[in-house]
Amino acid sequence: MTSGLLWHSLPGTHDVSAAFVALYGDAPYALWWDDQGERGRGVSYLASGSPVMVDGPHWRDALRAAHSELPSVDTAALGPLPLGLVLVLPYELGADTLGLTLPTDGRPSAPIALMVDRVVAIDHQSASATLYALGERWEGELVQWRDATAHCLATAPTLPDPELPQAPQILWRDSTKRYREIISEAKKAITEGEAYQLCVTTQLHVEADIDPIALHRVIRQSNPTHHQGVIRAGELSLVSASPETFLDVSSGGVVTTRPIKGTRPRGVTPEDDQRLADELRGSDKEQAENLMIVDLMRNDLSVVCDTGSVAVPELMVVESYASVHQLVSTVTGQLRNDADLVDLIDSSFPAGSMTGAPKRRAVELLAGWERAPRGYYSGVWGVWRADGSATLAMTIRTAVISADSMTLGVGGGITVLSKAGSEIAEVGIKAMPFLRALGHEQVEYS
Repeated sequence: MTSGLLWHSLPGTHDVSAAFVALYGDAPYALWWDDQGERGRGVSYLASGSPVMVDGPHWRDALRAAHSELPSVDTAALGPLPLGLVLVLPYELGADTLGLTLPTDGRPSAPIALMVDRVVAIDHQSASATLYALGERWEGELVQWRDATAHCLATAPTLPDPELPQAPQILWRDSTKRYREIISEAKKAITEGEAYQLCVTTQLHVEADIDPIALHRVIRQSNPTHHQGVIRAGELSLVSASPETFLDVSSGGVVTTRPIKGTRPRGVTPEDDQRLADELRGSDKEQAENLMIVDLMRNDLSVVCDTGSVAVPELMVVESYASVHQLVSTVTGQLRNDADLVDLIDSSFPAGSMTGAPKRRAVELLAGWERAPRGYYSGVWGVWRADGSATLAMTIRTAVISADSMTLGVGGGITVLSKAGSEIAEVGIKAMPFLRALGHEQVEYS
């Protein structure tokens, strides 16, 4: 047995939705993370967590202190298990990393950290369940948790189909007219040499009582992606269908980031679908947008990685999801021995794919045009594991749900070649999986 990690396999098969509701339906702090993995080999991780205070000017020290309190575990023991600090970092935290002041409109989004030291893993293919915990032996409270969890899963009732409000009113922060104006301002700034590329965003707001678990159950079936999950933190929940890896760090310090820039909708027919994928692959505008962010991420990683270790093993590969084709690149590096995840966040956050380049000026310009904080949208969520490894996803295609309301941030990269009509349509395409779940087929951005 690996030192520091315990596991216990359970008999029978288990429905993921029923298991989460039975175990953590009433937990104030909980995680349901669908790791899709290789096709057909996905796993769902279910857990509750204890909140950790990491807000304030000393957030770096707070994160390191919280991580140091995790039980020790052998290096590379955990693999993809989300055992450690589950993090949600808002976009405005990037003001500190860049030395800027960004608007908050009086409602700043605080970083969220949950201490998770035990998790239930359910395999999507076999429906088998395994319990994992940080510890040396099954004894004391860990045995009680193991046995109580096994009993709860064995007696979990079947769930009815998820129910969501249908066709609630959608309020966009920016009209399409205003969004066109922002695009025009962005292109002007690029033409005048203030930036090379700018990621313009807006948000939609829905006043409705939306059950985050019901929404996640619908989205995970209709729009499966790499980083799918729901995080409940008190009165706030995030439901994510993010396709973008911000940072993946192995226990040996190998860093991978996979910026996405370039989008096309899926086609109605196989021939139309292939045409759209080829159009994305051959677009000068999308290629330029992607390449600029790759260069920016190479620079960000070089600050904390060994000299000469930063590389681009994949450049502008088309990845296809349920509703969109995306243009994705991969940048890697070897983290220096004297650096950790906090240093990596400090050097690379906010992500270039959500700002543009050069990053500092892009953030300043965007704050002036958008006139409102992005909050958790455009930030990151994921886990800093007990063995030092980490996986952080971009908080995009992610609904933020509080009492009686939901917000969804959406946007796209602007270059001198951008066409306002296409950019507006892209916003609608990215929002549509969530809006379809709420009974909408047409939106203002289309």
